[in-house]
Amino acid sequence: MLDEKQSFEILHAFEDAGLNFIDTADTYSWWVNGVGGQSETIIGKWMKSRSNRVQLVISTKVGSETKEHSYGISKKHILKSVT
Repeated sequence: MLDEKQSFEILHAFEDAGLNFIDTADTYSWWVNGVGGQSETIIGKWMKSRSNRVQLVISTKVGSETKEHSYGISKKHILKSVT
């Protein structure tokens, strides 16, 4: 797993190459510690540091299982996943 500094370097290169679509999910990277959300947290910090939110298209997914929650696509599950 990459740390925040390494992730920022990749995201800088991504943006510098003219790319703007990021697909993520609340379960990334649950396989490291069973929690998830690390990817979205790092992407959010990176966007804040670059003030580039308006230039990006962010896509996310919900429904996957982690140690925090089971599978599901109910309104309750989605709201829990995005907060």
